[in-house]
Amino acid sequence: MRRVADAHAGPHQVWVAPGVEHVGAVLHPDHWRVVLTFLDAAGV
Repeated sequence: MRRVADAHAGPHQVWVAPGVEHVGAVLHPDHWRVVLTFLDAAGV
């Protein structure tokens, strides 16, 4: 996963949601906070 993120030239952030498997991060209570904070910091 980090190789994919590192290969992307644009802004990116790797967040590993604690205690969830594979795509379970979208159900994690912190998901939207992390996503929106990243988008705000990236100026999107």
